[in-house]
Amino acid sequence: VELERAKDERAQLHDQLLHSQRLEATGTLAAGLAHDMNNILASITTFAELLLDDNSPTRREDIQRILAQAARGAELTRGLLAFSRRGQYRKQIIRFDTIVQDMVPILSRTLDKAIEIRATTAAGDHCIDGDPSQFAQVLMNLAVNAAAAMDGKGMLAITSDHVVLDAAMADPLELAPGPHVRLRVQDTGIGMDEATRSRIFEPF
Repeated sequence: VELERAKDERAQLHDQLLHSQRLEATGTLAAGLAHDMNNILASITTFAELLLDDNSPTRREDIQRILAQAARGAELTRGLLAFSRRGQYRKQIIRFDTIVQDMVPILSRTLDKAIEIRATTAAGDHCIDGDPSQFAQVLMNLAVNAAAAMDGKGMLAITSDHVVLDAAMADPLELAPGPHVRLRVQDTGIGMDEATRSRIFEPF
């Protein structure tokens, strides 16, 4: 019995070591990608600002969109750098409905055209404290995973709303009772098998 227990403990330690090594390698990769992407985004921003000075009103709107997307890309790379530095994220007050509304056009262009995106924003003026780039990235990851599960065709529903949890509802979720903002992402995909579910919290 003791021998079997020792074997099990060694196996668990080995798995933990491998997981730690994967996280470290992922952090190193994320840092390198973020630095490279920042250089690319800086070039895009510089050229767009130069064009902004001498263009028609319609063209200026297009360039403003380029600048806005470059700024969003910079936010995401800051998130990658924060991940590589083990959680040094930039927290601020966020209106969650705004994040969802900003992400829907990006998802529409990113996902397959055969995927219908239904977004309902009902959190109103209720806000949360967090890193906007991280929440945008989470939403993007969920949407991409949903698209894969639906094999490029189906319906993706994104809902943000405001809920008040009592103790009975909050305790199982390890949350404090009271007001919360809730994000729900649903799709018509096949779901995850047990092997995939066991690795759900591993990066990439």
